[in-house]
Amino acid sequence: MFTFVLSCNHIGTYLVSPPRLGDEVSCMTCWRLGRDANVTVDRPMDSWRVRCETCHYSRDTGADRSGAIRLASKHYARFPSHDVQYGIRGKAKSYRRIGTPVTQDPLLF
Repeated sequence: MFTFVLSCNHIGTYLVSPPRLGDEVSCMTCWRLGRDANVTVDRPMDSWRVRCETCHYSRDTGADRSGAIRLASKHYARFPSHDVQYGIRGKAKSYRRIGTPVTQDPLLF
């Protein structure tokens, strides 16, 4: 999921093939309000991502930070031994861990 701020200050979200900066796109919010819907892409928005270091689970939530925390918590609740992280996609050291991975005690096995 790719999220951009448009020249009309609305947010555009694209699932596949994101536009480049400066491309002309249609703003659905402006269209619904009866304004000129042809706008340009101004800048990318921070995109929140959930990822699991243990399995292949990964989700993008766009600009929805609370949604990323909810998905990370939900995955960790279902699989408490997994190392689940959430953070801003593309920024170094922005990921935070949910819980602590459960380790097996070697004396019990």
